[in-house]
Formats: sequence, structure tokens, C-alpha cells
Amino acid sequence: MSYVKSVDNLTVLTLPLFLMPARLDVDREAVKMLVLSIGVREAARRMNLPEATVQAWSARGEWLQPIVQPPTVLAATNATKPSVALANVLADDSLHTRVGFSKAGRKVATKLGEMEADKLIERDTAQGARQWAEIAKTTHGWDAKQGDAGVNVAVNIGIIGA
Repeated sequence: MSYVKSVDNLTVLTLPLFLMPARLDVDREAVKMLVLSIGVREAARRMNLPEATVQAWSARGEWLQPIVQPPTVLAATNATKPSVALANVLADDSLHTRVGFSKAGRKVATKLGEMEADKLIERDTAQGARQWAEIAKTTHGWDAKQGDAGVNVAVNIGIIGA
């Protein structure tokens, strides 16, 4: 059986349905929203779609070009919903942010512990130490753990001559 025909001096390739890939039942506007938010590769991974497919849609639709009008967002059907995928991205970002602040806070605390007292009472150093103590308190939830037996840190900084 030949799938090539000549119609009006044109060569036409016709494929039976069993040779054509199944059409994905996905809302492309939802995928587009994710591509614009987190990029092609991550959007494809979060929506459980082949990266090449999302890349082709993005290139064909010029999704990464400046947008004249905001797109209408519709719900995805058989893939992860964009709102769930975006919530997962934000949760990942939150975890990485806490870890980053924790590591930075440790470095600052170590550096402050090595400083001489004269340097610690300087205005800029004292203010920086207070700001990092607040960041560490928020990162580690020390306010919520006041009832727990453990290390209790208090930083009192007096600015001399201010």
C-alpha cells in the first residue's frame, strides 16, 4: 500500500491514523504560562511532557517573544495542573532559600565570633550582626521554639556615640 499520491501535479503523503502519534490532550496556554515563568525544560518536566514537544510549541508560537496581550490561562487536562506545578516551584525555591540563608548565617556567625570586641561595637558591624541575627531567627524559627529546651540567643547591641 502506497502512502504517496500525486494530486494536481503535487506529491501528497497520507498516513493512516495508526501511524500518526496521538494528539496530546494538554492545554497549551497552561504550558505557555509555565514556559514564560520557569523556562521550556522545567515546564516540560513539571507538566510530564516531552521537552522537544514543548520546545517545538514554544518556537512555533513564539512564546518567548515580547507579549502584546496577556494570555488567557485555561486548565490542563491530563498533565499536572499549572497551579500545582507553580506551587511546587515555589516550594523548591523556599527550601533552597532557607538553606542558602542558613549557610550564609553560619558563615557570618563564624566571622563575628572571630572578631575582636573593638570591631564588634563599631556601628556598621553591630547593625550587620543584628540584621543577620534576625535573618537566622526567621530562617530557623527560633521564635516558635521558645518553649523548647535548647540554645537561646539574645543579641543586644548598643550603638556608642550615635
